[in-house]
Amino acid sequence: MPTKQIISSHESNMTKAVDFLQNELKSVRTGRAAPGLVENLVVDYYGSPTPLKS
Repeated sequence: MPTKQIISSHESNMTKAVDFLQNELKSVRTGRAAPGLVENLVVDYYGSPTPLKS
């Protein structure tokens, strides 16, 4: 497999990884509480797992 082909195939994967990391880091704040920190939590509500968001 030629080098250019390897680079082009991995370039989109790396772009997706960077985008994912940037999205995840948006919820991290230092020095203050952020509502994004509890957005994805699931709690037990009367015996059934329920997203805290709802």
